[in-house]
Amino acid sequence: MKKAILLILLLPMLASAQYFDVFDIDTSEYPIMKAKFYSVDANGNQILNHTPADFEITENGEPRDVISVSCPDPLPRPISVGIMVDTYGYIDLARKGSERLVSLLNMPQNEIGITYMDGRPLLFQDFTDRKQKALEKSKLIPSAPGGTRVSEMFFDDFGGGISIIKNRKAQNRILIFVSDLHCPNLSLDEQKLFQEAIDNNIRIYTVLINTGDYTGLFKRISDKTNGVLFENVRNGSEIEVIFKKIAYIEQNDPCEISWNSNVNCKDRINLNIFNKTNSLFASYNYRIAKDQIVNLELDTYFVNFGFHSKGSTKDTSITITARNIDLKIHNITFEPNLGYFELLDTLPIAIQKDQSINLTIRYKTIDTSKIYSKLTLATDYCDFYLGLLAGGKYSPISLKTLELTHPNGGEVFNAGADTIITWEGISINDKVRLNFSYDNGKNWKTITYVVSGNNKKWRIPTIESDSCIVSVNQFDNNSTPNGLEIEWQKSYGGSYNDQAYSITETTDGGYIAAGRSVSTDGDITNPRQSYDFWIIKLNSIGELEWQKSYGGTDNDIPNKVIQSNDGGFVVAGITFSADGDVSNPKGSGDSWIIKLNSVGELEWEKSYGGSKKDEAKSIVQSIDGGYVIAGVSDSDDGDITNPKGYDDYWIVKLNSIGELVWQKSYGGSHYDINTSIIQTNDGGFAVSGYSWSDDGNLTISNGLSDYWIVKLNSIGELEWQKSYGGSDEELANSIQQTFDGGYIIAGQSKSQDEDITNPKGNYDYWIIKLNSVGELEWEKSYGGTDLDG
Repeated sequence: MKKAILLILLLPMLASAQYFDVFDIDTSEYPIMKAKFYSVDANGNQILNHTPADFEITENGEPRDVISVSCPDPLPRPISVGIMVDTYGYIDLARKGSERLVSLLNMPQNEIGITYMDGRPLLFQDFTDRKQKALEKSKLIPSAPGGTRVSEMFFDDFGGGISIIKNRKAQNRILIFVSDLHCPNLSLDEQKLFQEAIDNNIRIYTVLINTGDYTGLFKRISDKTNGVLFENVRNGSEIEVIFKKIAYIEQNDPCEISWNSNVNCKDRINLNIFNKTNSLFASYNYRIAKDQIVNLELDTYFVNFGFHSKGSTKDTSITITARNIDLKIHNITFEPNLGYFELLDTLPIAIQKDQSINLTIRYKTIDTSKIYSKLTLATDYCDFYLGLLAGGKYSPISLKTLELTHPNGGEVFNAGADTIITWEGISINDKVRLNFSYDNGKNWKTITYVVSGNNKKWRIPTIESDSCIVSVNQFDNNSTPNGLEIEWQKSYGGSYNDQAYSITETTDGGYIAAGRSVSTDGDITNPRQSYDFWIIKLNSIGELEWQKSYGGTDNDIPNKVIQSNDGGFVVAGITFSADGDVSNPKGSGDSWIIKLNSVGELEWEKSYGGSKKDEAKSIVQSIDGGYVIAGVSDSDDGDITNPKGYDDYWIVKLNSIGELVWQKSYGGSHYDINTSIIQTNDGGFAVSGYSWSDDGNLTISNGLSDYWIVKLNSIGELEWQKSYGGSDEELANSIQQTFDGGYIIAGQSKSQDEDITNPKGNYDYWIIKLNSVGELEWEKSYGGTDLDG
């Protein structure tokens, strides 16, 4: 079954200064709703004389009455703005956002300064109130060749954000941190930062490009400093909208609008407000409390009567409860109504608030075919649904009833905004696939392969089209697309962030997983402090057998776990700690290897590195019983004897008890990041990763960053190295040796030239096959028009 609905996507207006944004939805006086908004005309001036007649409001497609609109008296708000740029591969986005912000600042009333990272934060543009000068410099912000060091970005004596802005002339001060978090060191004295922000009236915004706030650090910063966090910014349109929003937030006080929401039957509300003054839409999805909605609660939303012989009947009862209001069921329908099902109760059926009654439904076996029907219970306010299934288990459903309810055709959405896709006509347990087309069905992109529950949150693509279609496809209850079935799924952790980074099957048929945890409750029984190595052992059906935390008072992050030949486990990662389980730290961030026995008890731990950041990315047990680590090193001292540049491939050989046997550095003068290592059939090693260098051990550079494959002999000496890619960015993530002695490498590609012959979109899965000496045999790109990989 397939249903498709036409919708229209509009990109937010960028070329002019017009702007309309709604935020801070207030449900505390429901059904009276309130929200704040900014409304700006084509000249960049805030519109302060709005009346209720200027707005049209709908919620879930239903019109609402505007009650009031109020705007504050305008007050001068001189501000000092500091932009801290720390990105290498996405510098064009940082420049575009900065330029947009400068264009909207009221100057010379306001001033702006810009820093960037190059080993340490440097002042690129000292504070200026000259708009033309600031515009010119914002187009030339240098890229940041070094890894992200958050503490230095804020606290460096010369170019740190706090240092440069806290004594500026304006009483309102803001910092905007723009970063892709490349090779990050996220160590930060948060309390010091929060106190500095309070003492100096500094609000901190964070704009994360192509990455998320995976530790929660920047959300804490924005919450404590009254700033805003923007994550996973993908393109120029998005970053311009973000900097535009910052400009209006900081230079204006918001207006307020209120409206009557009436009675709602759903807790998810899709709010659309049309501003007739500047012909702009604002969309917002919010939720109201369950005790505020009309609800007919069913003890089940799906009944399977199963197989019964022809001519027989089967009765079943369901319990229904009226929540938050008195309800009356005045009508029921079966869709389709082929005579198989009937309700035995007499209509109308009155149910008082919080009262429960039973309904009896009968299935009549007219034949043994599989039949699906949706039972609709119609009340004075809204309808409620129950899915009914009966008949032979392996017979196909005779008539399908799936219906897409939102979007339902003709809507206009802001590209890049979030919305909720909903569908009806099947039970909430049934599985569907959601698809999207921007060209009226000529090309399709999958939104999600498998989802149930009759709703799915979706971020609308950043394209402009009036030929967009969403479709929903139902799968038979006995199957999933591609023949895949989820056997089991489990969640483990506590009340804070807990993330698994590596998992492998164990010899007993179970699994060992390594990740990081900052929780102190739930499944975590002996936490250290900050992020710990968190190791969990599962049986074959995902049940927890044991869990262990290891680390110190600072962050400790694992990247890879393997089972060792003795039945124990080895975990490789990075530690920033100098205490706790970490006994011999070398510098600001060390490669940290821990060896556990079969029940997770610590046998030994070792730190390797120099005075800077050195991180173990992958580990493999070698045929002699020792281990080989593939890591990234920024140090030029300590255990590192022959560094090449900023971040090098760093290969470390250990014996069976973790003692250093040999170590090798490979790379060039720029960044060389390895991600995976294997031992090869000849006893040597193959390493995959990516490189920005064009010198040193690299003989060819195709573009911004390339897949870089390095083959070593058994003692770590270079046998050959190969670079593959195009003029943009390629990032290799994994390598395996094939049966013919060659290699298969998987990663992602952004290029559309050179070694990439059939690109699909922005970032693609890119698979390359090499022969035994690293020569390219074939390459394939897979994906759609957006980000894949």
